[in-house]
Amino acid sequence: MIIKIHFYFYFLSFKASLTNKATPEYQRLAWEALKKTINGRVNKVNTSNLPLIIRELFKDNIVRGRGLLARGVIQAQIASPFYTSVYAALVSVINTKFPQIGELIVKRLVSSFRRTYQRNDKSNCLATTKFIAHLVNQNVVCIYLNK
Repeated sequence: MIIKIHFYFYFLSFKASLTNKATPEYQRLAWEALKKTINGRVNKVNTSNLPLIIRELFKDNIVRGRGLLARGVIQAQIASPFYTSVYAALVSVINTKFPQIGELIVKRLVSSFRRTYQRNDKSNCLATTKFIAHLVNQNVVCIYLNK
């Protein structure tokens, strides 16, 4: 009986902490929800639903989740290089509104290229090079490489 009462009070305190947005529990849950949302939207993007996905991403807090977005786009492009042009178009549109996200993606791609080139990882190196080339065509990379 005592264990049930203790668990009940613990549950009530946990539930109360979820309503307060400043608590670490709420922030962790919000971060996980943002992570799922961004990864889900990036993974289902294609040529026919690109404008819809872009609008949905702009409704999310992608400035807070810019690292998640960068990682998600790069991993999705490496997993399916056939859609590289779609991912480059996605990054290009996001770069017009949030240039810091475009810059982060370019920096991570260049770092990934250097790392895969040194490790002789041919498939990932070619995928990264292809993505950088598509971003050059979309006028995203040239802005950041001139610095």
